[in-house]
Amino acid sequence: MRIAQLALMRWSLMAGVAAWLAACASTQDSANDLLARASQTMGAAQLKTLRYVGEGTGYTFGQAYTPDGAWPKITLHSVTRTIDYDSASMRDEIVLSRAEPRGGGGYPITGQQRNDQFISGEVAWNQSGTAVTPGPRFVADRLHQLWITPHGVLKAAMRNGASLRRGADGAAAVSFTQPGRFSATVHISADGLVARVESTLPDPVLGDTQAVTDYSDYRDVSGVKVPFQVRYATWNNLSNEKFTDVKLNAPVDDARFSKPR
Repeated sequence: MRIAQLALMRWSLMAGVAAWLAACASTQDSANDLLARASQTMGAAQLKTLRYVGEGTGYTFGQAYTPDGAWPKITLHSVTRTIDYDSASMRDEIVLSRAEPRGGGGYPITGQQRNDQFISGEVAWNQSGTAVTPGPRFVADRLHQLWITPHGVLKAAMRNGASLRRGADGAAAVSFTQPGRFSATVHISADGLVARVESTLPDPVLGDTQAVTDYSDYRDVSGVKVPFQVRYATWNNLSNEKFTDVKLNAPVDDARFSKPR
């Protein structure tokens, strides 16, 4: 009798393990299927390089005017972002000015300022005119910015073994972790578009930081779906950008990402 009970317990355990493994495989397959459909809908697989020009508003890290206030507000007169997904490189050419005179932030109260920001592989730096400043503390944030772009996040999720999640409303999402950099949950709309990315990234000053990025106003550009409006929010920072020009798969001059000595 005892032998029969042990055999039954063993069979139940094996059946439970098999069911758990099957569920994991099913979840993985479902995540991969969802990502494959979204990638096909958005044209992510065929997108190698992306360049867009936009404008908007945002906030810059710095002392607020009041203890519980927002960071200093800025006007983004022009943002030109160039991305090469294959080499994990990105360049932001930003022309900005202070939108209000109160508070800190390190930017002049009047006038515009040009700031170029780079990431190439694991190296980050800033350039203003001919002055180049190394930016090791920006590596995590800029890699995060690169791979949460709507096409980049699909690529990152597919190579990092994403798992399927269901929201309270039954909507599908996939979650993944970029090892050592950030974790993200990608919400995909019923029509196969990346609608929102919820992510957590480390910051050397703020610690683990939650961010929410919303993508909207999708348009077809040469067979690739591109959002022309982006809203990015963290605990004390909100930026809104609208694209005015988008170029896909244009040849990228390697000199644009050339690492300074």
